[in-house]
Amino acid sequence: MCLRLDQIHLASLLLCNPLCKIAVKMNLEVADAIRQDFGKYLELTHGRLLALFLAKIPESFLPYPKDTIEEALNAVAEHFHNQANVEAVDAMQTATASLTYYTKDEEAVKQFLSLWGNKEMQKEILKIALPNLKKAQQAQLQYIIDKYG
Repeated sequence: MCLRLDQIHLASLLLCNPLCKIAVKMNLEVADAIRQDFGKYLELTHGRLLALFLAKIPESFLPYPKDTIEEALNAVAEHFHNQANVEAVDAMQTATASLTYYTKDEEAVKQFLSLWGNKEMQKEILKIALPNLKKAQQAQLQYIIDKYG
């Protein structure tokens, strides 16, 4: 049975909600939908956050919980491995490696404050980084609207 896009989106949301009591199994279609969303997130947002937070980005910026993204990327990588698609497996490994930049929000914020505690640096953040983050957020929102509209 092929899931419709709105069913895939619903299933991916249910997988991400720790309060949800419905057991949703990660299938390849759901995993691929999460992979696509995370790929777009990496394209539009990740670099800007990395420039701002450096090595520790708050996990709450991720489009799905970190373990859900990792599970989805591993499922898709396994599928590509079974098809002997080495390039796609490498791409999944690279995407999975990008998750190492994300950590608990409290830890990331503590590091952020220690790095950017200087008043001059704070002015630069307000002037440069925040407008870039707003652009990234708008682009990500437009992607979601276009995809799930």
